[in-house]
Parts: sequence; structure tokens; C-alpha cells
Amino acid sequence: MEILPGFYQALQEIRRRPIYFNHCRSEIIKIRQEALLSQFPDIKKPEVKQTIGGYLAWMHSILVSEVALIESILGTNEILPEDTESLQERTVLDAISEALTTAIKQQTDIFLGRTSPTELFELANLYELQIKSLTNNLLSYSNKLIELLYKNKMRAETHFLSIIKTSNDQIRYLKSIDCKPPGMFIDRVTLFIEILN
Repeated sequence: MEILPGFYQALQEIRRRPIYFNHCRSEIIKIRQEALLSQFPDIKKPEVKQTIGGYLAWMHSILVSEVALIESILGTNEILPEDTESLQERTVLDAISEALTTAIKQQTDIFLGRTSPTELFELANLYELQIKSLTNNLLSYSNKLIELLYKNKMRAETHFLSIIKTSNDQIRYLKSIDCKPPGMFIDRVTLFIEILN
């Protein structure tokens, strides 16, 4: 992106007028949100973890590149209220990233309901890793995208634990006539071993 001569001098003048600056800031946010959504990929992989992981990796890389763009336009540490009456401060990146929330939610909702226990376990860990990575240096904890990732992590964990509990309850009441472990028991033990590995 080419910055025109005199841009930074004009920006300094606008910064002295918070209402005008916040209006410019809001326009930049809107334009960047539209740009991100137009780049949203359609990832289809054979495994759920690969598909969701692909969306999360794309999201992370696009947000990192947005940091460089925002810093080149507005400067570093752009943490100003969106309007002069707002007490809640959000960075420009926080505001831009929230446009991805709905798109990511639609894609992940498709997959979270139809995953195996092993994939649920892996997804919960993948979400946790992504949350730590994004909140470490990019987004605030109060960001809507971070809240969505946290909810998805909790959904994956809850669904995983529900499946494990159901399996445990079913195994507890199995009876065998010939003293061999029933097939369901072997299947469930195999599942637990797979998760532990």
C-alpha cells in the first residue's frame, strides 16, 4: 500500500481533533473489515482438525499482516477510544478482527457437532493454543473473536467429556458370559489409548 506524501502530517493534524480522528479511525476499521471478509478462504480438508486448523492458521497470519498495515497507517500502539464518549478502549486490530467472528463461527459450527472424541480433544487443545497465541501480542481478552474461540474450546471439551462419561457408564454395566472383554469394552479402551497417545 502506497502512502501519499503529506499523509503523516495530515494525520498528526487530525489527531489533534479527536472527533475527526475517531471518524477516520472508524472508516479505516470498516474498510479493513471488508477487505478481510473478501479474503476469507473456503477450506475443505478430509479431517475436521485440518479444516478448523486451516481457518485458524489463516486467521492468525492475516491478523499478523494487519498489524504491519495498521502501524504503517496509524503508527504503533494505536489504542484510542473509538469515540470521545467511550470509556472502553479497543485497538484498531481488535475492532478489525471482530469482522471475522461470524465467518469463523459459521465454519466451525458445521464441524464441531460431527467430530470424533479424539478430534474433539485435539480441537480443544488447538483452540487453547490459538487463544494463547492471539492474546499474547495481538488481541485483547475481551475481543469477540477470542470469546468465540474460548466458547468453541469449551464446547469441544464439554462434548468430549460427555462422550467419555457415556462410554464409561456403558462399560460399567457390560456383562460377559465367557469372561472375555466385550467388543464395546475393547473399542472404548482403544479410544482411550488413542487419546492418550
